[in-house]
Amino acid sequence: MTECINYSKCRFFVENMKNSPSTAMMVQNNYCKGKFEECARFIVFEKRGEALVPPDLSPSERERAELILKGA
Repeated sequence: MTECINYSKCRFFVENMKNSPSTAMMVQNNYCKGKFEECARFIVFEKRGEALVPPDLSPSERERAELILKGA
């Protein structure tokens, strides 16, 4: 299984999920170590670069990622 290239440094988990390790592990297993191409953070990262990925963007916020990509 391939994991996301941002797995070990993803700001969402480092900054926002540090106090919820069980939840973080569940999300990471689903997105980071599984369907990372579907992760909202990865989508923005890949198309616009790391600087435009908001630290609080959740992996499941695809609609918000699309708005970011549209410049909204």
